[in-house]
Amino acid sequence: MKKDTRKPELREVEIKIEVDEYPNLDWLETELSEDKKEIIKSDQYTNEDLKTDRKNTLKYIEQDKQRLRDYNKGKWQMLGISAVATIYLPTNFINDKGEYTDWKIQKIDSGGLYGIESDSEEGYIKETGSDQCDELKHYLELLQIDLTNFETLKNKALETIKDY
Repeated sequence: MKKDTRKPELREVEIKIEVDEYPNLDWLETELSEDKKEIIKSDQYTNEDLKTDRKNTLKYIEQDKQRLRDYNKGKWQMLGISAVATIYLPTNFINDKGEYTDWKIQKIDSGGLYGIESDSEEGYIKETGSDQCDELKHYLELLQIDLTNFETLKNKALETIKDY
């Protein structure tokens, strides 16, 4: 029996953008005292902010409340972005001609970044996709996958990103 000399092949890189089903939106919620002179709870503002720039702090808090209302109305979403590689792994299957022919298709992905606002600039979403591709490339290097075509596949994947 002849030896199978085929190596794993990187066939595709794609950017996966999905809705973040369980986003943390606490940063949009600020609880004020009734007289609006004290912040009771906030991940973003402090009582010092109220003392030093009351007018703008209250304006930003109101903008955050509107942003949260818009989220609840479905006007925007939180997203998660990751990169996924499709790798073909040779199997030991031999056809009736004595040739190795089958491949196991395996996918591996980056860790992903979640909590991205869907109305972020396209440039930011592409940059995040590119960063996720770079993380994915590191994992593929650890697995000793041939990365000769990685940049071409990465660029092709990044071209698919559109505004959300």
